[in-house]
Amino acid sequence: MSWWSFWSRRSDSKEEATSDDGNREAKADKKAEMKSFTAAELAQFTGENSTPIYMSVKGKVYDCTGGAAFYGPGNSYAVFAGKEVSRCLGKMLISDEEANANWDDLTPERMQSLDEWAAKFDSKYPVIGVFVPDEAYYARQKMLTP
Repeated sequence: MSWWSFWSRRSDSKEEATSDDGNREAKADKKAEMKSFTAAELAQFTGENSTPIYMSVKGKVYDCTGGAAFYGPGNSYAVFAGKEVSRCLGKMLISDEEANANWDDLTPERMQSLDEWAAKFDSKYPVIGVFVPDEAYYARQKMLTP
């Protein structure tokens, strides 16, 4: 590697670090503005009656209104709208039977599947809040298989 290549990479990384710091601050500000959603609150956002479509994956609440063709009323994945669906996605279930339940006991294979789904949601939909689990969220997990 030439000296010039090394130096330009080094100076680029300094600029990136500076811009990353600015982005981190912007992200921190955005997190402060994020809303917390309980299961009951999230359930109000299913696309019915012109409401937005919100879904939670790994505790992040996404605005999936842009995916109404998938998640909107009457569509293939409408069962996920207004719910925390990590277990469903990790287990590849097109059902809400395991929605709103803790997912930390999933097998490594199912956790990998969930991570892939979470990456897709991160790339497609804006994060608008966080899911706040309650006692029922953890109690439901005990009745389900990993």
